[in-house]
Amino acid sequence: MGRARVLTIERELDDARFLDEALAEAQETRETSLCLDGLHLEDVGDAIAVLGSEPVDVVLLGVHDGGREALEVFLSIRNSAPQVPVIAVVDAGDREFARTLLRQGAQDYLVRGEFDYMPLARAIENAIERHRVLWAAQNASMFDASTGLLNERGFAIAANHRSRESAVIVLCELDFGDAAPDARDLMFVQGTGIVREAAPDDALVARLGPARFSILAPLNDPEPIRSSIEGLAACESAEFGLRFGSAPLSSGGSLESALAVAEKRLCENRLAYIGHSL
Repeated sequence: MGRARVLTIERELDDARFLDEALAEAQETRETSLCLDGLHLEDVGDAIAVLGSEPVDVVLLGVHDGGREALEVFLSIRNSAPQVPVIAVVDAGDREFARTLLRQGAQDYLVRGEFDYMPLARAIENAIERHRVLWAAQNASMFDASTGLLNERGFAIAANHRSRESAVIVLCELDFGDAAPDARDLMFVQGTGIVREAAPDDALVARLGPARFSILAPLNDPEPIRSSIEGLAACESAEFGLRFGSAPLSSGGSLESALAVAEKRLCENRLAYIGHSL
């Protein structure tokens, strides 16, 4: 029997007690193939902290008076742990709001007073399975097949879930010069390994072009990343050239704007190198 940790976020203690009892009854009557471990929290901030530090398989989110504040709560939970399915528990008068949550990414909703342990157990199992399949499909389309790094889409999605305080984007382009195709392939493999190793442990690394990489790191200065890449390339006697462009990513700025600035600086550095070579 598999195990599933269920995080219940519910400020009303009577409603939380009902959900806990329903989970226990589902376990006792074997209405679920999962062994359900429940955790109840009243505060959304505490719940987000748990989602960021502990394994959770599904969230039961108690919604009262569906509206903008409730939507913001749901979005904060979804954004903090997009890999975890959310089931909303709403009042009978909030069915339309519940459908809004479905459009925003909730896996299911249940109406208070209209379900017992059996529908709850089935909703949990179905939500976990549907979200697992969806998450696997999304992940498959977020990574570059050749390198295993994030692709452009994956980079954008992951970056939007990151804090943007003191963040910098560094573009790194490999220049293979007049090397033959076979030599270019070897250089690319070597360059990918260097970029991956040079990036900080908490950075996002993506392949954005045939020989172009992007690194998003929680730093004020791009120089440590650039120096690390150049240092590793020198140690490994890499035969390709390196071009860089960087830009800060502020909390109020867009990823697209920051990438455009980094791209412009990369082009300027490329042209300066060509001019110097001539």
